[in-house]
Amino acid sequence: MKIEGLLLAGATLFGSLALSQQAGTPAAIDAPRAPAEASGFVQTAVVDLVSFEVSVTDAHGPVLGLTASDFRVLHDGKQVELSNFSCYGRAGESRAPAMTGEPSKPDVASAEAPVVAERPGLSLNFYVDNANLSTATRGPVLDAAIDFVRTRVGPGDRVAVTTHVGGPKIVQGLTGDRELAVSALRRLRDEPGGWSITNVERLRVTANLRITAAILRQVIVTGRPSAVAQAAAIAQGALDEVRTFEQTERVATRDATRGLRAILTAMSAMPGRKVLVYVSDGLAGTPGQAVYRAFEDYFREFPAARSQVNDARMAMTGEGSEQKVFDDVVVSAAAAGVTLFTIDARGLVAPGDAESAGGPSATWSRDVRNYQEPLQKIAAETGGSAFVNGGDFKAGLERFSRELDSYYLVGYPLPRGGRSAVHTVGVELVNRKGCRLDYRRRFVEKSLPALIEDRVLAALSFDAAENLLGIAASAGAWKKGASKTRELPVRISVPIGKLALLPEGDEMVGKATAYYVTRGPDGKQSALLKAEHRVAVPKGEYESARGKTWPITATLVVKPGSYRISVAVRDALTGTAGYATLDVPEDSPSGGNGARVR
Repeated sequence: MKIEGLLLAGATLFGSLALSQQAGTPAAIDAPRAPAEASGFVQTAVVDLVSFEVSVTDAHGPVLGLTASDFRVLHDGKQVELSNFSCYGRAGESRAPAMTGEPSKPDVASAEAPVVAERPGLSLNFYVDNANLSTATRGPVLDAAIDFVRTRVGPGDRVAVTTHVGGPKIVQGLTGDRELAVSALRRLRDEPGGWSITNVERLRVTANLRITAAILRQVIVTGRPSAVAQAAAIAQGALDEVRTFEQTERVATRDATRGLRAILTAMSAMPGRKVLVYVSDGLAGTPGQAVYRAFEDYFREFPAARSQVNDARMAMTGEGSEQKVFDDVVVSAAAAGVTLFTIDARGLVAPGDAESAGGPSATWSRDVRNYQEPLQKIAAETGGSAFVNGGDFKAGLERFSRELDSYYLVGYPLPRGGRSAVHTVGVELVNRKGCRLDYRRRFVEKSLPALIEDRVLAALSFDAAENLLGIAASAGAWKKGASKTRELPVRISVPIGKLALLPEGDEMVGKATAYYVTRGPDGKQSALLKAEHRVAVPKGEYESARGKTWPITATLVVKPGSYRISVAVRDALTGTAGYATLDVPEDSPSGGNGARVR
C-alpha cells in the first residue's frame, strides 16, 4: 500500500524545518505473533514508581541516621505508603537528630537503620546564562566550577556544559572525561562579552533619571508660569523611558526562562540523578522594579510630577511579577526529574553596590532580592538550594556537593492515569526536630506521547533514550531545494515484528507515529514535527512477512549547513518506542553516505 505524501510545517522554537514524508511499501512485512482472530488488546494500567531524593540537614550538616518510619510522604496531600527506601552519604556520616516523641509505626516492613551507601553517579550540567551574566562576575564563579569538577566529580559522574546567548547552546555534551568539561568551562570563562543588554539599560535609565531630576529641579527654580507644565512633561518622558525598560526586562526574563526550560527538557533522557547548576547575575522577579523605585525616589520631591509618580506605582502593580514563568521552570524541572542548584554570580551585594542593582541605596535591598528570590524559588522547589550573597563560590559549590552526596531516596507506586498531570509532593519528619528537608515539591505524570516527545528532543543534545522498537535511521543525498534551501531524504526502518497488528478485513493493520526534530549549524533546533502512518499487510502474507522492516521516508527541507537529526517511532497500540539520531555533514561529496548514525 502507499500513503499519499504529507507536507508538515510548524512554528519553530529556535530554527526552521519543513518536512515532506511518505510511508514506503515494503517488499515484505512482519507482525507480532498474535492470533489472527484476536479482536483487540486488553488495556492494562501501568504502575510507575515515583522516586525522589530527600536531603536532610541540621545545624551540623547532613543527617543520615534515619529510617523509613521517620518519614511521612504525601502525594497530592494524602499520605502514601513507601515502597522503597535507601540512604546515601559520605563515609562517617550517620547522625540522627533528637526525637521529640514516641517512634511512629513503620511505613515499610523494616524500621532498621538503612545501610549508608556511596551515591550512584550523577548527570551534572553547568548552565552558564551568559545573556544574564557579566564578564566580571563570570570569571570567579567559573574558576570555582573548574576546581569543583576536578576535585568533586567522581568516577561514575558525567558532566555537561551549556550556555545561553540568543538561545540555549551545548558547549560540551555529557562526558565522563573531567578535562573535557574543564576545557569547556575555561572557554566560557575566557570568551569576551557576557554583559547583558538589560544590565546596561538598567544603569543607563537610572543615570538618565538622576540627570532628568536635576534638570527638573532647575526648571522649577526659574518660577516661570510655564514651569509646572514643562516639569510635568519632563517627568512624563522619564516615566515613558521607565516603562520601555520594564518591557525590555520582561522580554529578557521570559527569554532566559524559556531557554532554561528547553535545557531542562533536553536533560530528561540523562541517566541517573540529574542536576543542573544555573549561574547568572539573577533573574527579575518583577521586571522594571528597580527603575520604577528609582523614579519614585528621584521625582517624589516635585509636586508637578506627583501624578507621574502615582502612575509609576500603578504600573508596578500592572503586569507585575513573573511568578508564572518561574512556576513553569519548576514544572519543567519536575517533568525532567532535574534538581536545580542556583548561583548569584554577583557574590556579596551590599548597599554600596546600589547602583549596580539599579537604584538609590534607600531601596537597594528590595531590588537585590528581586533578582535573587527567583533563584531561591526554582532551587528550593526542585530539591536543590541557592547560593546568594556569598563571596566564596568554592564554599558554595562544596555545600552543593554535600547535599548531592548525602540524601535519602524514597519512592511510592503511582497508578498512571494515562495523561499528563502535575502532582504535589510533601515530606515530613515524624517525631524529629531541628531539621531542614530539601526535595522536589512537584511530580509530573506524563502521558506516553509527551514522554516520547521529550526524549526525541533530548536526543539532540544528550544521550538518546533506549531503542526498544529497534528502529534504524539513514540519510540519502542532499538535493537543492527552493529559495536557498536544501532537501535531505531520511529513511526510518521499523522492525514490523515489534509492531502490533490487528485484523481488519483482509489485512493485519497497525499504526505508527514518526517524530522528527533537527539542530542546525547555529545550534538552534526546529520545532518537533510528527506524522501518523498506517501499517498493513494482507492476511495471506502474514506468516511469510515475518522478520522484515517497514520503511518510513521523509524529506527534510532546511537551510544549508550540517545537521543533527533526532527521530522516534511509537507503536500506537502498544506504546513501544524507538529512537535514533543522525549527524549529517553539509553537502558532503558522498551525499547521504556522509551521515553518521548514532
